[in-house]
Amino acid sequence: DGVLKDVSQTAVLAAHCRSFAHRLGYVDDPVVGSLLPPMIRLHEIFSLPRAWLTGRVDDPLQLFGWCVARTKIIDFYALQAIKNGASSLIILGAGFDTRAYRL
Repeated sequence: DGVLKDVSQTAVLAAHCRSFAHRLGYVDDPVVGSLLPPMIRLHEIFSLPRAWLTGRVDDPLQLFGWCVARTKIIDFYALQAIKNGASSLIILGAGFDTRAYRL
């Protein structure tokens, strides 16, 4: 579609879910929205995330719930590890992960 030439659509989808979840108060991720490509940010501004998600996944609300749960669970265990003395965290993912900025 011309917008995502150099960026994985999976990375953008995950970041978009987190950005929307932040706007709704489900996760604390004020950074992720600034990483989204310009056209996706327009969807954020005009509150069209469901329209953007529809057609890319079978059940956008299920994907959204998975994204919120995954973010909260990984954050919880990462913070527990840090409290227990971990000094490093290796992040493996699709990209646009803001955990290093948030924790």
